[in-house]
Amino acid sequence: MFGRELRTPVDLVFGAPPEPEEPSRTWEEYYHRLRNRLLVTHDFARKAQASAGFKQKRWYDTRCRGRAFAAGEQVWVYCPERKKGLSPKLRASWRGPEEVVERLSEVVYRIRMPGRGRLVVLHQDRLAPYRPLATPDAAEPEVSSDTALPSEPEPSDTPLSATRRPKRHRRPPGHLRDFDGFSDILFGV
Repeated sequence: MFGRELRTPVDLVFGAPPEPEEPSRTWEEYYHRLRNRLLVTHDFARKAQASAGFKQKRWYDTRCRGRAFAAGEQVWVYCPERKKGLSPKLRASWRGPEEVVERLSEVVYRIRMPGRGRLVVLHQDRLAPYRPLATPDAAEPEVSSDTALPSEPEPSDTPLSATRRPKRHRRPPGHLRDFDGFSDILFGV
């Protein structure tokens, strides 16, 4: 502004900012300085990203809730794979039963997936306990001959209308209470 750098109160307290470096005389100097600055910048970003990722994983794992699985236990595995031409909402996202081979940490497991023919390392969030369906023999309760139902129903003395539930009493809406024309049809009055 006005052809010169403005002086601000910060300049008075801390002094003027340092003068910019002299521009490079040749393209080779410029190339080497730029390359060194980019290497330092990328190294700094890589370290910051690794540190942030480690912190995020630690926080995520501390809040992870779920059931612990033992080796040899069967589990469902969440595999939200998309296949071309098939609607994802109609596909089963859970595969199983798969077998837990070992527990690597509190929330990480090694799973044997027979369909893939290999061992896979998965987080606990993608696992659910497998509960097999009950066998038909175990599902049927035993019925003793004393409590067996009779083959023919016994006739009852009470008429069928007496066993029905009473009908509810309908009140007409407030704006139709004074209307006499159809009250008997509408409300059974």
